Amino acid sequence: MRAQANFLFVISAALFSALLIYTAVMLLNFSGPYFSGPRQDLQELRAIQLSDTLISTGGRWQNATGSGADWEAHTGSLALAGLASSYHNLSAAKIEAFANLTDDKMREMYGNDSLYFFCIREIGSSDCSILASNNTAFQGKIIRRYAHYINRTVEVRAGVW
Repeated sequence: MRAQANFLFVISAALFSALLIYTAVMLLNFSGPYFSGPRQDLQELRAIQLSDTLISTGGRWQNATGSGADWEAHTGSLALAGLASSYHNLSAAKIEAFANLTDDKMREMYGNDSLYFFCIREIGSSDCSILASNNTAFQGKIIRRYAHYINRTVEVRAGVW
């Protein structure tokens, strides 16, 4: 009788332990987003802001003598880069000038504490044939938007890391 009681205790303890471990694993799986923290949310918000700025505005330059939206001709006085000639219509000249901007200039415009990723490609293409950034090992949040470029729709990817 005593052996049977010990056996039942061992079985009960094993089942309880398994149930406890299962419950802990399930709680951790469901609570993952809560542990990602505000940094992940901030990256996503900054990526959304960055992508919206790129495809919705023409950008601007500003110095002591003037200002304007034709920043591609005034990269030394660039305040904010935008790629649009009009809303969601990308300018080839702005894309070309944007591709030549340095990482330091990007950080100056969009924030010093992050790395940035940019890609413009034709829909269905696997490579960034129109514009590609240097950050190929990007691990941050990427936002995809769509815009028009030379009579076709392209995918614009922007990310913050």
